[in-house]
Amino acid sequence: MRTLPLIGLTLVCSLAQAESYQSFTELSQQRIDVTNSNADTDITTLSSIYYVGRRQTLGPLDQLSYINTTSYINGAYSRVEDNDVLALGGKAFIDQIIAGATLVSVDDGDDYANGTLGYLISNNALVQIEGTGMGTSDDNYYVTGKYTHNLQGNDYIGATLRIDDSLDHQTLGVKYFGMLPSGRYLVGEAALKNNDGDLDLGIKGKYYFNAYTGVFAGISTEETYEIGASHYFTPNIALIGSYQSLQNGPDTNVYSVGVRFQM
Repeated sequence: MRTLPLIGLTLVCSLAQAESYQSFTELSQQRIDVTNSNADTDITTLSSIYYVGRRQTLGPLDQLSYINTTSYINGAYSRVEDNDVLALGGKAFIDQIIAGATLVSVDDGDDYANGTLGYLISNNALVQIEGTGMGTSDDNYYVTGKYTHNLQGNDYIGATLRIDDSLDHQTLGVKYFGMLPSGRYLVGEAALKNNDGDLDLGIKGKYYFNAYTGVFAGISTEETYEIGASHYFTPNIALIGSYQSLQNGPDTNVYSVGVRFQM
């Protein structure tokens, strides 16, 4: 008489079982259409990241821990119309010290570098200083703090505060991850940005039917709207698609599709 409930419980546990991966590679195509303009743009990007150790998912195959503590190297190549952009970088965790750098080469502009130096307070908290655009006249520096509050199981609430060196720009981001009954999941994110007195609030949510398939939507006070979906055909191959509407300025539509490989 208890066979069916036991089978159902086994299925739910199987769906919730986490996978682990060491590399993530994505090939994506993006089309940016600006209404009544000749500024339409096509962008093709190939990006990859390799971790020195395996990272475990939280259930959904695209959800990892909020704070990463595993060293990695990464790279990306983008073709933006007739221009090439190449980025190579990585980040190392040496005991509690965090050090990272990224070199970016743009064939029709200046090359520049981004750098990071930080301290891992615990697996749930870190603080770091970031420099962006170094080597150019547009260099900026930021202080970032991240914290994770663990809930039941893999559920958590994460928060990130980022402040620039002039104190004119701040971003506060919050993320919730939670497992629902029957192997479903919910992710909610909110970000409040202050750009020299100009405030923007954005919210985004993603609902997972299971570990393989999810749909998402987002909206912001800057009149930005987004919808999309992702689906894993196997534990290693996924298709992701999204549509964005940007209405703060010239009406702009952004169409994106990508294939992700993770091993």
